Amino acid sequence: MAHTTTIHNKSNHEQEFEIHGYNGNRNQKVSANGDFKFQTPDGTSGAVITLHEGHEGEQVEITKHGYMGMSCHASRYTKVHRS
Repeated sequence: MAHTTTIHNKSNHEQEFEIHGYNGNRNQKVSANGDFKFQTPDGTSGAVITLHEGHEGEQVEITKHGYMGMSCHASRYTKVHRS
């Protein structure tokens, strides 16, 4: 079963995120206070990393553990949640 993970950019400017393990391993720009959703199937893992002027910043590790199971750690600048 696939689930959706949402990145919510809490900053007041566009922010680029480096996505590992999902989204075809492609970076994604998210508008100020905007959202970006991507599929995160059960049994997978990856990471979302905030880029600041091309340099890696805050990181979120995502590990999916079957039905209703997801563990992640988010920074104060980025909110990641599952729906």
